[in-house]
Amino acid sequence: PNSYAFNAIITAWVRSRDRESTKKAEQKLTQMWTLFEQSNYTNSDLQPDAQAYNRVINAIARSREPDCARKATVLLGKMEELCTVGGYTDMEPCAKTFGAIINAHANSGDIDASDKAAELLQRMESLYQLGYHKVKPNTFVYNACMNAFAKSVESSSTGTRTKRSGSTTTRTDGEVKAEQILNLMEKMYKENGDESVKPDVISYSTMINAIANSGCHGAGERAENILQRMTHLYLATGDEKVKPNAITMTAVIKAWSSSWSLLSSGTAGSTTSVNDENNNDKINYEMSGVKLAAQKSQELLERMCMLYLAGDQSMKPTKVTFDLVFEAFKTLKDQESMDWVNAVRQNISTMDNKHSRKPNQHQPRRRQQQSSHKFSS
Repeated sequence: PNSYAFNAIITAWVRSRDRESTKKAEQKLTQMWTLFEQSNYTNSDLQPDAQAYNRVINAIARSREPDCARKATVLLGKMEELCTVGGYTDMEPCAKTFGAIINAHANSGDIDASDKAAELLQRMESLYQLGYHKVKPNTFVYNACMNAFAKSVESSSTGTRTKRSGSTTTRTDGEVKAEQILNLMEKMYKENGDESVKPDVISYSTMINAIANSGCHGAGERAENILQRMTHLYLATGDEKVKPNAITMTAVIKAWSSSWSLLSSGTAGSTTSVNDENNNDKINYEMSGVKLAAQKSQELLERMCMLYLAGDQSMKPTKVTFDLVFEAFKTLKDQESMDWVNAVRQNISTMDNKHSRKPNQHQPRRRQQQSSHKFSS
């Protein structure tokens, strides 16, 4: 066997749906290295290359298995050592490999996941400065790091506080760091025209998700601002890669919901509860916020439905979208609006079922009359 044969087998295992596929691919890489060692490092036909390492590391990182991020990072460290210290210059890792590991940390749920992601990003930037051009951070990597911050469980504030009717708006570290990355991407693209770091719909949607996860007052407004930036950019350039979609819109709705704790029994960003607070001014303030969030969520859902019915498939509301808006009105005990959400949900479902039906092959196709879809019950 030679490196070509081993790479073919590793690729086959990586692409396999077998539960043991990742383990098998890793075993083949180990076997490949063992045979190379047995040849006293002289048989170049058996030398593991960057392709083999990158594929196995990517497979491990994407496996979602327990401790997969750590295992992938260890293997990446060995690859870096071989490249930078061992003299195997062709063992240079690529940006895709780093990005996959960063995503693995983001999905791990570990309390230090965002720190690990940031460390990997810093390693990439250092290696790139040393002349290892394949590890240059790109949009995929920056998005992965933003995702880690968006999912971060950090709750400490950055000291950025905004007084608002007796309450305090606090932005989490995760939100602020995600925004710093987005701003950096925009700056590099604007100043250098570097397409490889150009923010896309995933970048902006991840930023909105970071805002939504903060659960702070003002999250809805901040998410709307990001959405407006995306929309203006899309309309100005026509770039489909920054066009908002259903994921983006749902994230904004989530931001409005989390901003006023529509998914829980209390409030967000405040130490007082609407139910327990005796001060009528504060009660009225909190309830007005809940009503605003519900109204904004309804407007966003209406916008999604109109665009979807107009032919924009990327704007199709999901179950999560409807559930978020429904819960908003449920918090307000607004039965009429809850019925409206269910009616819209049913209309969309009915339309999808109608369009999914195939015409009878034995009957001539009839011209379909355009029907109107109402959003109100």
